[in-house]
Amino acid sequence: MTKKCKECRQNKDISMYGMFRDSYDRIRYHTKCRPCRTKVLVERRRLRKIMDTHIERTVDPEEQASDAFKDDPRAAKEVDYGRVVRKPTFVIKGGLID
Repeated sequence: MTKKCKECRQNKDISMYGMFRDSYDRIRYHTKCRPCRTKVLVERRRLRKIMDTHIERTVDPEEQASDAFKDDPRAAKEVDYGRVVRKPTFVIKGGLID
């Protein structure tokens, strides 16, 4: 059985495609053959590495310092009481028409 690859547009044997099961538990085959998928993945990894190095160069060193974001000294003295109960803005009296 042969299938046409969407990347290289060649008819290849079905064994050159990866298999997976869809949501209805039917066996399906990928649309790109294994060599084409490998090329795409290698290119994607290369681009991701280039973007990661570019992002690292554009990061501000002051922002990455360990003491860049310190808490406000007033916040350190603040006492947290745990659970907070919100009070409604109006009181329900129990009837349908209030």
